[in-house]
Amino acid sequence: MLPVFSQSSSDCCPCWTERNHTVQDNNQCFLKVLQTAAPAGLNETIQCKIIISVFKGLQNVINGQKSFPKELTGSLLAAIQVYIVYGQPGVPSVVPSSLYSVPLAQYETQSTANRSLKDETPKADSDETKSTAKGKTAAKKSRRARNRNKKADDTQDLDETVDSFADGGGHSAESCLSDATAAGFWLSLASSDSDVSDTESGGAARLLGSTARVRVNALVCFHALIKVIERRIMFGYWPSFIPDTNDVAITSTKLTLFTVILKDPSHKVRCAALGVLNALLDGSKQYLMAAEDAGQYPNAPFTTFYVTVGYMIKEIHRCLLQVLSSEPSAIVIIQIIKCLSVLVANVPYQRLQPGLLSRIVRQIRPYLSHRDANIRVACLTCLGNVVSVHSPMIEVYHLLLPQKRSTRLSEQDARSAIGGLDESFNNAPDSACAAAKESGYSSSGGGVFSSGIVTPVLTSGVMTPAASESGEQEMSWLVRLCLQNVLPSVSDPKSPNSSEAGHSSIVTHPLPVRLESLQLLAQIARGYFIVLRPHLEIIRDLVSSCLLGQDCSVQLHGAKLLDAVGSMILHQQSNSATDVTLDQALSLWLPLMNGPIQNAVREDVNQTVKATICDCISNIGSDVFEKLPSDKRILCITLLLGFSGDDDHHVKAAATRALGCYIVYPCLREDILFVADTANVLILAASEPILSVRWRAAWSLSNLSDALLLNKSDGNDEFLKGFSQLLLTKLFQTAVRLCSDNEKARSNGIRTLGNLLRYLPENLCENGRFRQLIDDSVAVIIKNVVNGTVKVRWNASYAIGNIFRNENLHYILECHLSQIFSALLTSVRQCKNFKVRISATSALAVPSQRTFYGDTSMFVGIWDGLVGVLVSLEADDKDFSEFRYQDSLIGQICKTLMHLASLVAKDDLLDLLKGILRTRSDFIAIHIERFYHSMTEKSDKEQIDISLFLKISSHLEMMKLVETALSPCQLEAIGLLFAVFSTPEPSLTPSQDMEHLPLQSGFRQMYD
Repeated sequence: MLPVFSQSSSDCCPCWTERNHTVQDNNQCFLKVLQTAAPAGLNETIQCKIIISVFKGLQNVINGQKSFPKELTGSLLAAIQVYIVYGQPGVPSVVPSSLYSVPLAQYETQSTANRSLKDETPKADSDETKSTAKGKTAAKKSRRARNRNKKADDTQDLDETVDSFADGGGHSAESCLSDATAAGFWLSLASSDSDVSDTESGGAARLLGSTARVRVNALVCFHALIKVIERRIMFGYWPSFIPDTNDVAITSTKLTLFTVILKDPSHKVRCAALGVLNALLDGSKQYLMAAEDAGQYPNAPFTTFYVTVGYMIKEIHRCLLQVLSSEPSAIVIIQIIKCLSVLVANVPYQRLQPGLLSRIVRQIRPYLSHRDANIRVACLTCLGNVVSVHSPMIEVYHLLLPQKRSTRLSEQDARSAIGGLDESFNNAPDSACAAAKESGYSSSGGGVFSSGIVTPVLTSGVMTPAASESGEQEMSWLVRLCLQNVLPSVSDPKSPNSSEAGHSSIVTHPLPVRLESLQLLAQIARGYFIVLRPHLEIIRDLVSSCLLGQDCSVQLHGAKLLDAVGSMILHQQSNSATDVTLDQALSLWLPLMNGPIQNAVREDVNQTVKATICDCISNIGSDVFEKLPSDKRILCITLLLGFSGDDDHHVKAAATRALGCYIVYPCLREDILFVADTANVLILAASEPILSVRWRAAWSLSNLSDALLLNKSDGNDEFLKGFSQLLLTKLFQTAVRLCSDNEKARSNGIRTLGNLLRYLPENLCENGRFRQLIDDSVAVIIKNVVNGTVKVRWNASYAIGNIFRNENLHYILECHLSQIFSALLTSVRQCKNFKVRISATSALAVPSQRTFYGDTSMFVGIWDGLVGVLVSLEADDKDFSEFRYQDSLIGQICKTLMHLASLVAKDDLLDLLKGILRTRSDFIAIHIERFYHSMTEKSDKEQIDISLFLKISSHLEMMKLVETALSPCQLEAIGLLFAVFSTPEPSLTPSQDMEHLPLQSGFRQMYD
C-alpha cells in the first residue's frame, strides 16, 4: 500500500523534512555537549578538542542554513558567554541553560548537571602526567601498545555515533543523551590518553593553546550567529555582553566582551572579540538613536532603557580607549581603531553630552604618524567618520581648529568641559601616548600629540559658528596632515633613511594612506567647509597634482575631492551666501580646465574617473559658467555631449545628469541648438536598458521641461516658434513611456508630462497629432494619482495642477474632468501620506474659472469631499506618524474652500445649501477662523492670502447685485457663505502688529 501524504510542503518532501529534523537534532546535541559538565577522568586537552569541534559544527550549521532557531539563540549565547573566557584563572565556568533578551528578567535555576566545568575537573590528569614523566621509556612504549586497540575501539564508537546522527534513522540526539549519562557521553567522544602523553612543559603549552582555540572558536561562532540573527533580536542581548552601567564593582565581576578584550593574554582571541564587537555595532544606528544621557534626568526615580543604552555607549568608548592605551600588538590596535570607526558611525552624539568624540580624537592622534601604514589608514578612516557625524557639530569644529587656538583652555577647564566619565578615562590620553611611542610612534610629522584639545561645554548638536577673521587663515592640523600625506616631500640628505648619503630624494607615503587622506579631505569639505574655505588655492593645487598623475585611484579620489568642494561652493552660491566670491570660484575652476581636467578624461583613463569628472563639471554653477571664457564653456558642453554616448553606463549616466544641470542655466536654456541637442541625447538615454541611465535621463528631462516653462514665462517668443514640433512630440512619447517604468524614473516622467502639458502653446493644442498625445498623457497622470509610491503620487497631483494652469486645454479636458476630480478626492481622503494629500488639495485650488470645475454636481461634490476630510481629521486622533503635517493639510483645505467660495455660481447655491451649508456651516466657520488667526501669526508673505476673504465678499456682493430673481433659499445660501468666510476681525497693518508684540531681547530676535 502506498503511503498517503498531506498537501503541506513538508509532507510532500519527506527528504527535506528529514534533513530539517537532522539539523535540529544536531543543534540540540551541540548545545547539550556545551552545557554538560565534563567527567572527572577526561583529559583537558581532549575536552578542548571536543568543544572546538562542537563550535565548528555550529559554525557550519549557521553558515550553511543562513539562520538559527530563535528558541535556541538564548541557549547558544549562554554557552558562548562562558566559553569566551574558558580556561582563564579565577573565572567561573557555570553554563546557564539560556540567556534572556531584555526586558525579560535574567534568572536561572541551576541543576546538578550544570556544575562548574573547571572546578569539578580533578587534578588527576596533571598528577598522572607527572607520574608518567617519571616512568621509564619502556613503560611508556608498553602502555602505548596496550592502548592502541582501545583507541581504535573508541574511534569506531565515535564514528558510529556520528553516523547515527547523520542518517537520522537511528536514535535522535535526545535519545542518545538519555540512554547514557553525561560522563559516559563525554567519554564516548574522547580518545585515549596516548594523544597527550608528551613532556610536562609541552603539555602545558599545548593546553594553553587549546584553551585559546576554544575561546577563538566560541567568538567566531558568535560572529557567525550575529550575521544571521535579526538586529532587533540581537540588540536585546546586548546587556549580557556589553557593560550597561558605570559602576566599576558591577562591571568588574560581569563576563562581557570587554573581559576578553582587556584581559585575554592571546592577541588572536582579542582580535576575535573585537571582530564580534564590530559586528554588533555595525548596523545598530536605528537602535542606538534612542540613547539618552543620564545627566538629563538627575532626579529620575528609575533608570530608563534609553539611559541604559547611553551607559552602554559610554562604556564601549571607555573600554575601547582604555585597551588602546595599553595594547602592544599592531594587529589588535588596527582592530580597535576599526571598532571605534564603526562606533562613531552608529552613535547619536547629538543626543549625548559632548566629550566622547574629543577623547577618541585625542587617543588616536598619536597613531597618525605610526610607522605601520595600516594603523595610519585606520586612524584616517576613524577621523573621517568623526567629521561625518551629524555634521556640523561644534565639538568636532573645535577639534579641527589649529593647535594653538585649541590649547587656550586650562586643564581644569578641560576636565570640567569633558566630564561625565570616570577619572581613569580622563587620564587615558597620556598612557595612550606612551603606548603609541612603544609600538612605533614617531614624533615627527603631522601626528604630534596635544593633550590640550578639548571640547567646551555646549549643548550637543549645536551648529558650527562662523569662524573669526583672525582664525580663518590658519590651517587646521588635520588638513595639514592630509596635505602632507598626499603630496610628495623631499627627504633630508643628512637623514639615515635617505636612499643615498648626501643626496635628497622624493618621499611619498603609501598609496592607501594617500587615498584615505584625500577621502578625509572630501568628508571635511562636505561637513565643515568652513575649515577648507580659506585654503581653496591649496586644495586646487592638490587636486591638480592628483588629476595630472598617472595612478587612476589617485585621480579618482582627487576628482571626488573636487566634486565635494564644487558642490559646497555651488550650494553657498545658490543660497546667496557671500562666503565664496565669484572670483574665488573662477580661480578654482579656470586653472583646472587648462590641463588637469583634460588629462583626466583621456581615452585611456579609467571610466570611473570620467564619470566623476562629469559630476565635477555639473557643479560649476550658472554664475561661474557665464564668466568662463567661450573656449572653456565649449569644452564643458563638448565633454558632456560626447560622454553621453559612451559605452560605459556609469559615464553615460553621469553625463546625462550633468546635462540636466546645464539645461536650466539661463545662458543655455535660451539656446535652441543646445536644448535640441540635449533633448535628443536624453531621449536616447531614456531608452537604455540600464536603470541608472534611464532614471537620470528622466530627471534631466524634467529639468528640460522646466527650462521650456521658464522660456515661456519669460515671453521668449523666438524660442517658442523655433523649437521643433517633432522634437516636442518625441518628448511627449518618451515621458509617457517613462511613466510606466521603474518607480525612480516614473516620478520624473510624470513631472515631465505635467510641465510639457503646461508649456503646450495654443496652436499646438488644436493640432490633431497632439490631441492624442494629450489624451494619453492625462490618462497616465490620472492613473498615477491613486497608484504608486508616495513620490509618484505627489508628482502626479502636482502635474494635474500644471495641466489646470494651461487654459488652452480647457475644452480638451472636459471629457477627463470627472476622472481627474475623482482621483484627487480619493487621494485626499485615503492616502496615508499627508504630503500627498496636501498636494492633491492644492491641485483642486488651481483652476481659475468656474467652468473648469464642470457642472453643479461635480462642483458640489468637491465641497462635500473636502468638508468630509475636515470632519475625519477632527475625529481621527489615532495615527501620530503624520501629525506634524495635519495643520498644513487643514490649512490647505481651508484655502481650497475659500477659492471655491470665490467662484460659486448662482446655480450652485441651492445644492450647497442642501448638502453642506445648513449642516456644516458652523463647523467650516470654526476652521476658517482658526486658519485666519494662523495666517496673522505668520510672516507678511503668507498674509497675502487674507485677500481671499475680500475676494469672496466682493464676489458674493456682486452676485446679489447682478443676478436677478434670486430665491429665498439662494439668498440664505449667500448669507451663510458670508457668515462662514467673513474675516473675524479687521486685519492689522504691520506697524500695528509691532505695537502688540512683546519686546524681544537681541538673543530672542536672533533665535527667531
